[in-house]
Amino acid sequence: MNSLRMRLALSLWTVLLVVGLISGAVTYVQSRDETNTLLDYQLEEIAGLVAGSAMSGSPPSRISPAVNLDHEAEDDFLVTLRNTQGTVMFASEPDAPLPDFEWLGYRTVRIGKKEYRAFSATSSNKGRIVVAQQTVTRKEVARDAAMTALLPLALLIPMLGFAIYWVIGRQLRSVRDAAQEVSGRSPFDAGSLAVVRLPTEVQPLINEINRLLVRQRSAVQREQMFLADAAHALRTPLTALQLQVDILEGSTDASENEKRRHELRRGILRATRLNDHLLALARGQQMRELTVGRIDLDTAMTEIFDFYSPLAESKSIEITHDLNSRCAVRGDVRHLMLIVGNILDNAIRYTPVGGKIAVVTEVMGKSARIEVFDEGPGLAESELEVVFERFRRGDGDETQGTGLGLAVVHSTAELLGGMAWLERRGDRSGLRAFVELPCLEGVDK
Repeated sequence: MNSLRMRLALSLWTVLLVVGLISGAVTYVQSRDETNTLLDYQLEEIAGLVAGSAMSGSPPSRISPAVNLDHEAEDDFLVTLRNTQGTVMFASEPDAPLPDFEWLGYRTVRIGKKEYRAFSATSSNKGRIVVAQQTVTRKEVARDAAMTALLPLALLIPMLGFAIYWVIGRQLRSVRDAAQEVSGRSPFDAGSLAVVRLPTEVQPLINEINRLLVRQRSAVQREQMFLADAAHALRTPLTALQLQVDILEGSTDASENEKRRHELRRGILRATRLNDHLLALARGQQMRELTVGRIDLDTAMTEIFDFYSPLAESKSIEITHDLNSRCAVRGDVRHLMLIVGNILDNAIRYTPVGGKIAVVTEVMGKSARIEVFDEGPGLAESELEVVFERFRRGDGDETQGTGLGLAVVHSTAELLGGMAWLERRGDRSGLRAFVELPCLEGVDK
């Protein structure tokens, strides 16, 4: 936090210094120009004063600048007054009168080895008067005036720098307090952070963190419920397996033992299926952090049919398919196997021997739709949505299942940016399972 305070202070100090330098330069130039304008006007005023004094017969012997009382002799103004014939009538330096310039007005001239600012004009008797002052003196006066104007700014910049550092520290104190509050929390504390007294610029960040904490709290609660449900679901088959083993160990009846072994194999199969679904859900959560690829939907569906065909043939179930999507979707065969495979597994399990299952793929707008029709007993209208929840099965379902297959379908479809839902068939008993996934490219026509 101190390093942040220092970085902010240094950034603002840099800006303040640049602005101060620019302001100082502008102030210096303006002060110099205004001082030079004032001194030029003073030359003109002195010329008028000397001309009037000469006409009255008492010109001054020396003229000193009114803006510099503590001066040296070189700071004095040089004045030369000539009549119309060019004869010097008055000179502040009789041994070195100023030249008789032919121009009128202001000019910077060099006389001997020194540079002067001179003003030349004609007097009322048509004579000529010249007033001059060394430029080095004018530069000193202009510099002193500019430095006097810059002094408040030079004192103000350091004071503003310290004020900025103090204000930043005050503003960041609330952020530091919030950081200390977070560091002192337990890993499972998902309570919201207070935004009172925080700088306005920081409050949106804290609000987003609070929203993230809400989502995190919800995710943790879901995972806790999942673990509890998974433990409960595993306990039942494992307990049944233990009972079957105990019975086998204590029985000598061959036919009874064969029956128990058959039940034991079914229990192991059910526990294995449950474990596979739990792993699929866990991997689905992990895959949310991974970048998925793209795959041709109809090609992947053909591979899935080849995988599930032997299972359907074992129940004399015919699977027909009409693949017309001709588009690519996100994911790979593993993702589609989790989605379509679980739907087909349910369809095969619930469709009676000798029944039919139909699968259709098509494009609906910008999405590819997969439809699976089975001939099973179906579900009540109230159960069509809840069966997508973990460990939820239809009322009266006596088949061996885990209640996780459709949960895997739902979570994987969401991972790929799609959705899944169920509808009852209108022509006969059974369900229509729908999956929509966004197409990544146009239809190949």
